[in-house]
Amino acid sequence: MEALLRLHLYGHGPEALESTQKEPRRYPSPEIDLAVLIHDGMANAAANDLTHLLPTAAEAIVLFERLTSWRPVSEQDDLESFFGDVRKPLAKSIGRALSFAIIPALASEERTASRFKKLMEFYSEVDGARTALPGFVYFSTADMRSTKIVEKTLASALRGRDPIQLRYGALALHCWMGLTDSASSPEFAKLTSMAIGIIESGRTIALPQLLWLARQLFAGDRLADDQCTTLSEVVPDIFQAADYKNVEPGGEEAVTASTIRAECVKLAQALAQRFADNQELKELVALSKVDPLPEVRFALNSDH
Repeated sequence: MEALLRLHLYGHGPEALESTQKEPRRYPSPEIDLAVLIHDGMANAAANDLTHLLPTAAEAIVLFERLTSWRPVSEQDDLESFFGDVRKPLAKSIGRALSFAIIPALASEERTASRFKKLMEFYSEVDGARTALPGFVYFSTADMRSTKIVEKTLASALRGRDPIQLRYGALALHCWMGLTDSASSPEFAKLTSMAIGIIESGRTIALPQLLWLARQLFAGDRLADDQCTTLSEVVPDIFQAADYKNVEPGGEEAVTASTIRAECVKLAQALAQRFADNQELKELVALSKVDPLPEVRFALNSDH
């Protein structure tokens, strides 16, 4: 089974991407859809706990060079003008494949400053390539300059107002947490503090992802005592602020309110194990069990 999956994902040559540069014959383009399917499959198979399928180190080098060199064709025909940039979904899937499958499979000596430069150029030049941001963290030890660029880029993503960039910034920090150097990295520590500070500020852009990140950091014992205390104090307030009575019906906050509340429940449950005397955390968990929406009511039954 693994051999078949590996062949399906990694048995393609450069033609899979080259065919996407031709003028689309129709919309949706079957060539682009196939390329998206392949590269999303790489990312999903790598992230899946059951498969955790990565390319070989040799395959990773070839794929890295191929994918970071890809640029969507600039000329647009009438079909593309009508439907918009039909290759943007492909850019997103390439970024995910780089972040979660290809770059993690590179041997440490292959994560060089010159390859990091290619990744940065892809990230900055291609619309939709924000999904490549988690891949940056694997170059955090290439050299001091690379370390500072990784820190600066992630900080910009976390401070920004682009929800996709912020979401992938949170995922990048989670990837970094899994690397051995993160335990002693002052840059990682600064970015962690920034993420907790953004949660404390009450800003709602990509807040569910930041709450998820905080829960992962807490579970991994990567938060300082004062950061844990801060979370124990602000999570009940965030849960209350996302009460359905407090959000405008039909607005963007109404769409994310239940997701925010569900993440608050999961984080509160984790924090309550440490802050046993915190009644607000206990009340939050109790309230969630009678929430009108099932994603909140059954939040603690979810594995994610």
